Amino acid sequence: MVSGIGVDIVSIVDMSGALKRFGSRLKNRLFTEAEQQICEEKHTPAVHYSGKFAAKESFLKALQRESRGKIRWREMEVLNSPGGQPYFRFSGTAGKALEENGLCASVSLSHSGEYAIAFCLIQKSK
Repeated sequence: MVSGIGVDIVSIVDMSGALKRFGSRLKNRLFTEAEQQICEEKHTPAVHYSGKFAAKESFLKALQRESRGKIRWREMEVLNSPGGQPYFRFSGTAGKALEENGLCASVSLSHSGEYAIAFCLIQKSK
């Protein structure tokens, strides 16, 4: 059963500018070490940071407001399967919100031109 859906779009140009302006301070606030490593290994890191940020925003939109609590950016980790498919790994308040409500989250990412977009589906665990 679907519990929530969320979508977010991020300007890659804006993310690139923010990364140049704030550097590691921004990266360390928003992304885990594993996420940073994945992005930095890519030819265009800003594209991948944008996608991961859009995924986190889409998750927050999909999670019902009363379930949120105070979720920190680094509690929502966007990783990739060996085949490249993105998935979430949660910790802290984010993980607790899903676990206590018997929920799981799926994410789909895409980027083209100047934008990255993410769609998150939250549903009851089986």
